[in-house]
Amino acid sequence: MEKFTEVKFKSGDLIFQEKQGSDALFIIKSGQVQIFRLGKDRESRIPLGIAGSGEYLGELSVLLGQPHSSNALALTDVVAVQLKKDVIDDQLKNSPPWLVGMVKGLVSKLQRTNEILRRNNLVDETLANTVTAIEDNHKRSQKAG
Repeated sequence: MEKFTEVKFKSGDLIFQEKQGSDALFIIKSGQVQIFRLGKDRESRIPLGIAGSGEYLGELSVLLGQPHSSNALALTDVVAVQLKKDVIDDQLKNSPPWLVGMVKGLVSKLQRTNEILRRNNLVDETLANTVTAIEDNHKRSQKAG
């Protein structure tokens, strides 16, 4: 079984969706990804972050064994490494139980925070503006190239 698989996403591709199950996490090699929740109206986006080179996505779902609590959208073309859940689980079996418990506790806290943001439609305007700028810049570079 291969531990890592390189995957590619085009700008605009949804890498994963809220409430979808997960069997892998992604480590970004290149490109930028917007992490967001859908607002109460299920149409507006509440930006949670932007992931770039060296950052990872999908850890909440993989570590907690639950569906994704957010969406991941490729803002630019993205190259990522996919690490399957069973490989991560094998590594966790060799880790001290207190460390695994602490990591899962931190992940649960982050998931609850994301839910509070969604329920209250709280938006970080700076982050939202950054997402718009990245999208606009990518569109301009696509037209020029």
